[in-house]
Amino acid sequence: MLATPRLGDLTRTHRSLWRGQDSFKSVEAFVALLRVAPSVDILKISCNVSSIDPVRVHFLGLSTSLELVVKVRGHWRNSRNSLLVEWTDSLLRKLGPQLRQLDVEEPGLEQLFDRLVDARCLETLHVKNWWMKEKGPDPRREDLCWPQAVVLPCLNSVSLAINKGDESFLPRGSCAFGSLLRAHSGQLRSLKLGRHPNELVDACPRDLHSLEVVMQLGMASKLQRITGLKELRIVQPNSISALYDEVENLFRTWPAILERLEIRYWRHETMQAVVAGRLSNLQHLVLKWYRDWKEWENPLSLSGVRQLNATLTGLPRLRSLVLFDNLSLEELRAISHDAIPTLELLVVVPFRRQHYVRDHRCGGLENADEVEGLLAVLQGLVRGGPSSRHGVLQLLSDCPGPESSRPAGGPRLLSRHPAREADYCKLCAEAADSLRPILASHYSTCTPTVPDWKYVQVL
Repeated sequence: MLATPRLGDLTRTHRSLWRGQDSFKSVEAFVALLRVAPSVDILKISCNVSSIDPVRVHFLGLSTSLELVVKVRGHWRNSRNSLLVEWTDSLLRKLGPQLRQLDVEEPGLEQLFDRLVDARCLETLHVKNWWMKEKGPDPRREDLCWPQAVVLPCLNSVSLAINKGDESFLPRGSCAFGSLLRAHSGQLRSLKLGRHPNELVDACPRDLHSLEVVMQLGMASKLQRITGLKELRIVQPNSISALYDEVENLFRTWPAILERLEIRYWRHETMQAVVAGRLSNLQHLVLKWYRDWKEWENPLSLSGVRQLNATLTGLPRLRSLVLFDNLSLEELRAISHDAIPTLELLVVVPFRRQHYVRDHRCGGLENADEVEGLLAVLQGLVRGGPSSRHGVLQLLSDCPGPESSRPAGGPRLLSRHPAREADYCKLCAEAADSLRPILASHYSTCTPTVPDWKYVQVL
């Protein structure tokens, strides 16, 4: 015990030494360890249904930060997982005032708000699958609200997510989170609202920089007031055609001058609306999953790249384009040099789902000739552009079968600089950033996969 202060002085000054993982049976034992640990900057805590150990902790120490990942055995639906509740409360009580980022899964919202009041250094908050206590029969009990007089001075990014089937708390939770957003409206820069009700959009500040939402009927009109937005990511449920009309009307009339737009589920009229409005100044465009209602019965005609080419000419400042769809070789060929004169980065992610194929054969891109054909077309597009242009081809498929029967999974990078410069090139880094969320979603990982440029072709 006499050596503990000296040991603490030595270890606290070397974050990079704190790397590795271990299991713990009690939170008290782990909190005792934290007394000699450097300040924790990032805390990620969640459940792990397949864990053998009651609690597994992982330190990831870098020269400038220390990240702590905690996995608690079990699932929150099992009586709210008392072990997770205990660890979350104890760690937030101990680490809350020093955290810069908190990723917390399945917390009790009342407990979370109580502990966040002291998180004066917190910059980024991610909350997933939260739950709330039952209100009970007492009508005098008020809904949970964040105290408006308490402002966390560094908080600028909030991300909220809840799984399908766990939506019983959405109305009350949205009210609670709305009060949190309003208290910090003068400093918030980035919001991810997931499938929360429209009312939460009302709490977004006008000068918000980045927003991600799942669109609902009536939400488009609420977005009109957020005129300072620079980055927008939207998911349009593909079964609600009226929703597309609302979003397209927003794009035609919106006074916001977006720099980046990401759309999941779109149609040709969507891009026409983008070009017709002030959004024609876009610099970055990400398109995932084309939907044409007239061609819905043909499962192999769902890509809109052929029609997209005609509207790309209306985006004269476009710097990067990411296409994630069931692209064919012919459709990629339809993109012309004249449509993308300023493009510096083109990321193409062909994807086929097995159940889209009527004869139930695997829809994956297994044919080596087709892979070479895609590479050849992309190579031509890269060569025909400015000298800085990069191209990336990432093949994805969910078809079954041995790994040897599938195309190599690593991304192909096409550029005009030597391969050894990929680690220092800004456009290579931008390409990696574009692929991370796609790969993380495809492989169902919590930590985004970092693309490694194993296949680099110098043009």
